Amino acid sequence: MELATLALLSLNELKKHQRLHPAPFEKIVISNQRLTRYYGQNNAVCYGEWVRDVLDKPTQLSIYLEQKEMNAWYGCAMDEDGVLIERIGSFALLCDVLAYDLHQASTIYITHELPSQPDGIKDKDVRAVTLPSNDEEALAPYQLTKHQFKKPLLLACLGLAGALLGVGGYVMAPDSPAPQRVAVPLSEEMRYQAQYHTSVLPNVAIIDARNALLSTTLFPHGVNANTVSFQNGQLSLPITMEPSANLNEWQQWLDNHAAFLAHYEAQTLTLTPTMHTGELPRYDMNVQHDVVQRLHSMGIGVLQNTQDKRVGALLINQYQLSATVPLGSLNILSEILNHPMISLDAISLTLNDTMTVTGTIGITLQGIK
Repeated sequence: MELATLALLSLNELKKHQRLHPAPFEKIVISNQRLTRYYGQNNAVCYGEWVRDVLDKPTQLSIYLEQKEMNAWYGCAMDEDGVLIERIGSFALLCDVLAYDLHQASTIYITHELPSQPDGIKDKDVRAVTLPSNDEEALAPYQLTKHQFKKPLLLACLGLAGALLGVGGYVMAPDSPAPQRVAVPLSEEMRYQAQYHTSVLPNVAIIDARNALLSTTLFPHGVNANTVSFQNGQLSLPITMEPSANLNEWQQWLDNHAAFLAHYEAQTLTLTPTMHTGELPRYDMNVQHDVVQRLHSMGIGVLQNTQDKRVGALLINQYQLSATVPLGSLNILSEILNHPMISLDAISLTLNDTMTVTGTIGITLQGIK
């Protein structure tokens, strides 16, 4: 089962989020306190919404834990306004990702006996539940649907008029000479501005890298991968096959994980990250200071490679981040780096046996000063 990506927003943030994180499929859920946007590249499932409905919409912070496969669990946190977070992975990973919510939750719903007792659930109201069948028909209303991009009527009319005028002009003057194109060399400032539209959103790339590493915890015996890196504009996760690997079992695993298989070729998972859209923003020193301070508070090493470089009207700062953090902390890191000023330069993350991640990330902060 592939989960949709979840974003918690206010109503006035939706259009901006859609612009920064375009996706062909989405589903919008509106509550009294917030708006939840689910989005993705296909009609993935908003499984947490189905769970919440089946549980009759808990009114207090609650956790739901469900064993999906031998070593794969699904977990989500929800409150009276909807789903807060949901993940699929090993039980240890879910305990890490949901650690805060487990401590704060009033009720924990489980479908199977837990492999171990997570920190924070002692004296909690733990309820064993049996959910109804979640076949394709039951989950159909909870799938993402094709996002409809509508052009304003005025623009559509202008476009049609322009097309008609263009045809008319061609009929009247078919032999008009083609305009001469003159190559104008770009200044360094113009090159930076042009490159901005091909630069990668670090927050999305980090989540993609996290999901790729998370998938490796579900691999069958003898199939190994632990490092994802950013090369030639793409995230790559090389996969090695030990002599003990069962190729039929691996193929069956791939067949059961269609989203993974769609990006898998030549023993490598390759993902194309999301690029920046819109215009280069104004440089905000407060954002820079806040980002660096929050990174330090996470215990992340911050090395500044380029300081206050000025290129015309642009201001540029480049940093290299390095740390060993829990895999679940990549969610927080993604949020910290979620700003139009910030672009990804490099990334290399290795998943350790302790469900921690060691690696480096290169970022650029740039904007018009």
